[in-house]
Amino acid sequence: MAAGGDSGLPTTFSWRLGGDPRPSLFQAFPLGHAVRSAAMRAGNVIGLARLPDALHGGPGRREHDHAYWLSEDRDGDGLIDHVTVHANSGLPQAVVAALAGAGSVWLDRAATWELIPWTMGGPGAEGPLGCARIWHAATAYVTPLWRTTPGGRERVGLDAEAQLRGELAARGFPAPVGIIWRKRMRVPGAFLAPGGFVVSVLTRKAPADAFQGAPTLIFAEPVTGPLALGFGKHFGLGLMKPERPPRTMPKGLQA
Repeated sequence: MAAGGDSGLPTTFSWRLGGDPRPSLFQAFPLGHAVRSAAMRAGNVIGLARLPDALHGGPGRREHDHAYWLSEDRDGDGLIDHVTVHANSGLPQAVVAALAGAGSVWLDRAATWELIPWTMGGPGAEGPLGCARIWHAATAYVTPLWRTTPGGRERVGLDAEAQLRGELAARGFPAPVGIIWRKRMRVPGAFLAPGGFVVSVLTRKAPADAFQGAPTLIFAEPVTGPLALGFGKHFGLGLMKPERPPRTMPKGLQA
C-alpha cells in the first residue's frame, strides 16, 4: 500500500461497483452523495462518532480541502464502475474501516449496488490522480456562481471561462495556456452531452442559470490530480481526466 500526504496516511480509497445494470455516468453527482452517506452509516455501526471534517467539511476548513467522492467510468462505456474517495489530509485507520464496510449504495428503490473495496493508497499514475499537461472533462463542468442578475443581465467577469480560471487560481493551480470547450465528452461507445448530467440532490442544487460544459485544459507544465472543478466537484461533477501519452510500439513492430 502506498501512502500519500504529509501525514503518511493513505489518501485514497476505491470501490468497484457491483451489480447490473450499473448507473449512468450522468448520475455521478447523486451517487457521490449516496456513497458518502453509506460511509457515514458504516462509521456509526463501528462506533465512529463522526467522520473527520476532511471527509465532509467542517468549521474552519477551506472548502477545497474537503474530500472528493469521485464516480469513475474506467472502461469507457458511459457507466459508473468505480468510486474513489480522496482526502488530502489522509485517511486514518478507523475511517478506512468505515469505508471498507460501506456495504451497499442506492439512488432509488429500483437498483442497489455493492461497494466492493478495491484499492487504497496515495496519488498515482492512474485515473483522476494522475499527472499530465492536458486534462479532458470526464464529467460536466457546472458553473458554481450565478452568471446573471435576477433581471437576466450578465454579471461581469462571471462567464463560464472566468469562473473556471478564477477557481484554478484560487486553488493554486497554474493558469492554463489554453481552454477548449467541447460540446460532447467522448467515450469509446458514445458521446455524452454535458447537459445530461444531474446537478441536484435533495439538499443541494446548481444555480438556475448554471452552464454545463466539457472543457479541455492545457497547461504549460504537467499538474497532478485529482482535478475537479465547479459546482458539485466534491461529489463527481467537474472531474477531469489526464491525457495519456501515446503508447510506443517496440521497434521491431513499428511499420
